[in-house]
Amino acid sequence: MAGNDWVNSYLEAILDVGQPLDDARPSLLLRERGRFTPSRYFVEEVITGYDETDLHRSWVKAVATRSPQERNTRLENMCWRIWNLARQKKQYLCSLHGLIRGENMELGRDSDTGGQVKYVVELARALGSMPGVYRVDLLTRQVSSPDVDWSYGEPTEMLTPRDSEDYSDEMGESSGAYIVRIPFGPKDKYIPKELLWPHIAEFVDGAMNHIMQMSSVLGEQVGGGKPIWPSAIHGHYADAGDAAALLSGALNVPMILTGHSLGRDKLEQLLKQGRLSKEEINSTYKIMRRIEGEELSLDVSEMVITSTRQEIDEQWRLYDGFDPILERKLRARIKRNVSCYGRFMPRMVKIPPGMEFNHIVPHDGDMEDPDGNEEHPTSRDPPIWAEIMRFFSNSRKPMILALARPDPKKNITTLVKAFGECRPLRDLANLALIMGNRDGIDEMSSTSSSVLLSVLKLIDKYDLYGQVAYPKHHKQSDVPDIYRLAAKSKKKSENDEQIVTLAEHLSTDYCYTFAVKKPAAVPPVRELRKLLRIQALRCHVVYSQNGTRINVIPVLASRIQALRYLFVRWGIDMAKMVVFVGESGDTDYEGLLGGLHKSVVLEGVSCSASNALHANRSYPLTDVISLESNNVVHARVDSDGSPFRGSFPGSGQAADRLHPGGYVLSPKAQYPLLVTWKNSSPPAGVESGSMIIGLQGSNE
Repeated sequence: MAGNDWVNSYLEAILDVGQPLDDARPSLLLRERGRFTPSRYFVEEVITGYDETDLHRSWVKAVATRSPQERNTRLENMCWRIWNLARQKKQYLCSLHGLIRGENMELGRDSDTGGQVKYVVELARALGSMPGVYRVDLLTRQVSSPDVDWSYGEPTEMLTPRDSEDYSDEMGESSGAYIVRIPFGPKDKYIPKELLWPHIAEFVDGAMNHIMQMSSVLGEQVGGGKPIWPSAIHGHYADAGDAAALLSGALNVPMILTGHSLGRDKLEQLLKQGRLSKEEINSTYKIMRRIEGEELSLDVSEMVITSTRQEIDEQWRLYDGFDPILERKLRARIKRNVSCYGRFMPRMVKIPPGMEFNHIVPHDGDMEDPDGNEEHPTSRDPPIWAEIMRFFSNSRKPMILALARPDPKKNITTLVKAFGECRPLRDLANLALIMGNRDGIDEMSSTSSSVLLSVLKLIDKYDLYGQVAYPKHHKQSDVPDIYRLAAKSKKKSENDEQIVTLAEHLSTDYCYTFAVKKPAAVPPVRELRKLLRIQALRCHVVYSQNGTRINVIPVLASRIQALRYLFVRWGIDMAKMVVFVGESGDTDYEGLLGGLHKSVVLEGVSCSASNALHANRSYPLTDVISLESNNVVHARVDSDGSPFRGSFPGSGQAADRLHPGGYVLSPKAQYPLLVTWKNSSPPAGVESGSMIIGLQGSNE
C-alpha cells in the first residue's frame, strides 16, 4: 500500500489503546485462538479488505486534533468503527419448541411455552439493538394449525426494539431482530417438543435455505456483493442445540449453547422419585434422545451459557463431554499457548438471569408514601389484583408468590404441602399460585392437569380455602402488577418480614481409518464415542464396510453433512437430491433418512455386520427419523441388482413422490448413495445425469 504511511500510525494507535479496547469489547473465542488482538485483526482483516479513502480523511482529522486525550478518543472510536464495519455481525438463535411470537406471549399455555420463550425473544430483541450487530434471526417452528393463533403461521415477524427511536438512524434495509418460522414436522399440527426429534433434520435443511438466502441478500445490501455469513449460531435447549450443531458444521460458523434445563439432571430426579422406570421415563420424555442431543451440542459448542455455578459443577459434569477440572486445565494450556493435543472442551460462562424493565411503568404507589395516604390512592388498581384477591378471606396478610407453569419440576405441590403443614406460616401469610393460563382442566395437557389436580387436592386436604389463590388467566403485561401486589401486601402487614418465593473434536484436519481384524473384540460405536468424549476428543466414529473399518473423522463429518456441503458450496437444492440406501448400513446410516432430500430404501440390501457392533443409540429409531415421511419410499431390487422405475410399487407413483417427473439413474452408478438431476443441470464438471457421493451398506 504505497503512500499509505498513515497505516503504521493506525497500528501504533491501536496498540496504544489495545488493552482498554480488549477489556471493553470481548471477542468470541474460537478454538485455541486465544484472546482477541485488535492489531492482529486489523492486519488480517481491515488492511486487506477495505477501501481506506474515507478512513484516511477521518485519520487526518484525528491527527490534527491538538488535545492528546481527545486525539486518543477519536482514534479509539475510529478503530472500533473499522472493526464494526469489517464484522457486519449477523447472528442466529434457534429455539424450536413452543409457541413463539414477539408480543402477547401465551406463557403457561402448555409445558413448551414457558420462560424459555420469553428469554429467547428478549435476547433476540436486545442483540438486534446492540451496536455492531446488523441483524439477528430467531429461528423456530412454523405452526399453521387451527388449534393455535394464526400469528404462529406467519413466516417472518419483526421484533420492534424497545427503544426504537434511539436506533432508528442506525437501522439498515434488512437490519434488526426477526422471528423466522421454518416449516418442519407434521403440517397443520402443533405437537409437543418430545415429538419433534424425528424432524430435526428437516428443520436444519430449511434453516440452511433461509441462511443462504439472507447471506446473499445482506451481501447485496451491505457487503459489496459478497455474502455475509453469520458470526454465531446460538442453540437453546437440547433440540435446538442438536440442530445448531449440524448448522454450525455445514456453515463453518461458531456455535453457542444455552441448555435451559438438562436431560441427565432430569433423569436423575425422576429416578429418585421412583414413580417411573427408566423405560417409562424414556418413553414419555424421549430423555435418551435428548441427552444425546446435549452431548452432540457439547461436542460442537465454543461456549456454553449457564445461569449458576451449580449448573456447571453439578449438572453439566454429569455429561461424558464435560469435566470441570479437565476444562480448567485445557483452558490454562490454551492461555499459555501450549498444545492440547487435539482435546477441547467448551468454555462455560455464567450469566445470572436478569429482567427486562422497559415494559414496567412506575406507579405512584410503588414508592413509600411519606404521608401514609394509602386510603386515598391516586390511581385505580390493576384488574389482575381483584382476580387474585377474591380468593383471600383476609386480604391484609402478606403474600407468598409462586409464578410458574404447572410442571412437576417446578415443585408447586411441595410448596402447597409445606404451606399447609406449617400453621404459623398459614396464620402469617396468603399463598398466590400463578400457574399459567387455562380454560378448563380437561383441556390441559396430561402433565399440567395432573399438577393442578394435585394442588386442588392439597388445598382440600389442608382446608386452605380463603388462603390460596389460583386464578385461571393472566396476561404477560400483568406480571409487573402481580409482583407489585406482592410488595404492596407486605406493606399492609404489621409484620416487617417479606416472604416471596419465585419458582421458577478430535480437533484435527485429518481422517483416520483402522482395520477391524477381530470384530468380536471391538466395542460398540456408542461406547467408543463415550470414551473419546470423556478424554475431550471431539470426533465422529463410524463403522463402515460391513464393520471391517473404523473411521475416525471430524465431529460433524458424515455423509448427510456432505450433502449439505453441496448445497452450501454449489447451491444445489436439497429438495432435488435423491439418496439411495439399503435396509441397514454404516453407523451414520440413520442420518441419511431425514431432511428435505428424498430417500429410496432398497429392500434386500443390508449390512452384514454385527448389530451389537453398530449399536450407536440408546433410544428407538422413531426418535431419529419419521417413519411417516413422504420423502422416504421403499423399492425392490431387480435380479441384476439395479432398481428401475417400474420396480417401484404403484407403477412409478413412488418415483413421482420423489421428484416431479421421476428421476434418472446412471447405469454405471452403484447404490445406495446417489444424487441425481432430472430437469436441471448439474454443477460444472459433473457428468450429466447423476453423481455418486459415496456408498452406504455395500461391501466396497
